[in-house]
Amino acid sequence: MSNEERLLRLERSNRRLKAGMAGLGIVAAAFAILGAAAPAPKVITAERFVLVDASGHERAELSSNSKNAAFQLLNADQSRAVVLSSGSAGNAVLLFDKVGNGRQSLMADQEEATYNIFRDGYPRDTFAITDNLQGTVLAVRDSKGHELVDLGTAKGGGLSITDANDIPRVMIGNQGLMAFNEYGKVYWTSLGENMSPDERKHVMDIINSTTQPR
Repeated sequence: MSNEERLLRLERSNRRLKAGMAGLGIVAAAFAILGAAAPAPKVITAERFVLVDASGHERAELSSNSKNAAFQLLNADQSRAVVLSSGSAGNAVLLFDKVGNGRQSLMADQEEATYNIFRDGYPRDTFAITDNLQGTVLAVRDSKGHELVDLGTAKGGGLSITDANDIPRVMIGNQGLMAFNEYGKVYWTSLGENMSPDERKHVMDIINSTTQPR
């Protein structure tokens, strides 16, 4: 092969290389244009989203169905930590301790709103506030579920204090104050302050005959 033939072949090879490079440039530009024309979506639609930590453990969930939507955070042991829900039965916020025991709840619907505090191992909530059309009531209970304090606005408002044996000890209302002994019998009342001692004793006897310990 002569030197002229070699030169011609080399020129043809260079022309093919240049054409190939130009073609690659066009393809790269086309991909860049397509990428610019398809930005990341601003709205993502799904029925359930799950957030996991670096170890792959589920730590949060957002989910919904035809009746309810809920967002919950999970403790390290996968037990519930916080739940926020909205649904046909009402809306609620639930708080749990680090091992998943329910501690507080806040619930509301069209008729009633309630706030409760719970303690693990107790049969009932230890503190509760309820608000509805009848009024607002606050209740404090002991470890056995006995209602020790009851404060409310229903029927004009009132306060009652009960001992651990479920016997009323003090009642305060629109009509006055009554104090009860350990057997649930009235031993003092502000009712009939203008009465004589005998008349007041007669009133207390009537009350005691119609009032039974709970």
